[in-house]
Amino acid sequence: PYSARDNQGKSPETRQEIAMNIVIAAEKRSIATLLSEHVKHRVNPEEIRVSENPDETGSFLVGLDFERYVVSPSGEVYEDAMD
Repeated sequence: PYSARDNQGKSPETRQEIAMNIVIAAEKRSIATLLSEHVKHRVNPEEIRVSENPDETGSFLVGLDFERYVVSPSGEVYEDAMD
C-alpha cells in the first residue's frame, strides 16, 4: 500500500518540525541577546521558550516568564499583543 512516509520512516511534517527545532536551537542565543537589549537586562537562552510564529514567516514567538514577544525576520523585538 502507498504510504506518505519516506524511506527513513518520517512524514514530511515530522521532518519540517525537526528542521525548525534545529533552526530554533541554533538561533536561541541570538534571540536571547536581542531580547536582552529590548528588556534592558540580561536574558539567558535557557530562560526563554522559542517557537515558530505562524503569523509571519521567518519570525519567532518568544516567552520570557509571563511575557510574550515576537522577533521579526529583521531582528526587531516587540511585545506580542495577545488577543
